Amino acid sequence: MPLKLSIKQFIQILNQGKEVIDTLFGKKDTLQKNEIIPYITSSNPENVFERLTIHGVIHEKNGKINLDDRVVTLLEDYLEIGEINTETISGDIKNLKNNISYYRNDNQIKYLRDIRKTLRKINNTITRQIILLDNQVDRTFKTEQNYHNRLQKLNNYREERDNVLELIHETENILAKEKGFFNNVRDDEIQFLQYELKRTLYDNKDYLKAIQSQIIEYINRIKINPDIAEKIHKFKELRDNAEFRFKTNINAVIHKNTSLLFNKTETFKWNVSIDFLTNTDTGRKILKNARRKISSKDNEEAVKGKKQIKQKTKQKEEIQRLDINKFFEKFKKSELDLFDFIFTNEFSENIPQEIDDKLSYFVEISLDFEKEIYFNKEIKHHFYNDKNGKKNKLGYAVIFPNKH
Repeated sequence: MPLKLSIKQFIQILNQGKEVIDTLFGKKDTLQKNEIIPYITSSNPENVFERLTIHGVIHEKNGKINLDDRVVTLLEDYLEIGEINTETISGDIKNLKNNISYYRNDNQIKYLRDIRKTLRKINNTITRQIILLDNQVDRTFKTEQNYHNRLQKLNNYREERDNVLELIHETENILAKEKGFFNNVRDDEIQFLQYELKRTLYDNKDYLKAIQSQIIEYINRIKINPDIAEKIHKFKELRDNAEFRFKTNINAVIHKNTSLLFNKTETFKWNVSIDFLTNTDTGRKILKNARRKISSKDNEEAVKGKKQIKQKTKQKEEIQRLDINKFFEKFKKSELDLFDFIFTNEFSENIPQEIDDKLSYFVEISLDFEKEIYFNKEIKHHFYNDKNGKKNKLGYAVIFPNKH
């Protein structure tokens, strides 16, 4: 059983075993002892392992070492790399309501202290959960190899996004319902915290709209060519199992195709060693020239960035905001689907109407008026040229207004 420690002792133990903890947490949760020893700078690694084991920071079994789950949770929470958990927010909202009720019944300072703590926690937790959601959506699309798992995970994150949005609305309702309490309580910090929370909730709703737009875009991109994804997966499986020659006619196809004979031979550059760059005159000259080029390039980009900011500031003064409500009323009277209606509509000159702007109108309407529209199961495609003249293909859901 781990020995009881004070906070000072616990921090000291973590500091002494920082190489072990970093190695286990940074690579994988279970390693052989001899895999960790090279990373330990202490002259007596066995002593480090013994102290961490005695105090329950690590566990050893059959020569394998892993971090205690409590330490892993502590690091994930602080570094904001854990899993999404909306139950924490729900519990904090319940605590806020209860403590306000307790204070009304008995005006004790301890309830105000709990209210301050809960307001601060809700503010931090909601923002952290949204950042985690955004990171995991992006990571899933870029790293998940299985087509079905990637699609299922993105749909699950879509539900998580709806859950967080529902909790934001619930929190806003509590702040509005308890407006009298917050206005009359003689505590400047509580009034400041509830103001900060309101502003955070407002900003995070926009953040969630952007995440929803990103999820829809990723799902559409995944669904465009599922057959190709399946073929690539089978191709990779055959390659990994070295079964090309036995289960396909790849040799015959390659012999018939002579186009590779006319391709240029590719040359590959070798990486220069660190020792050569740091310990030779030629290497040091290369580093000096590279540093000079990078510095001059950074200065040019900084000047260019300042000019662009000034231009954007001037343009912002002339830009008008599209009235989404009036625009949606016009859409309800049309026979077109939402995408065609937006892309064929004639906007006034001062309203942003680049393709990115029109896509943002499409997403905003689909989110704000979801009860007044319905999604056709069909997916259409839009072809356009970007600023560089490159052809692009965009998939979108077909949306019509409810006619009843």
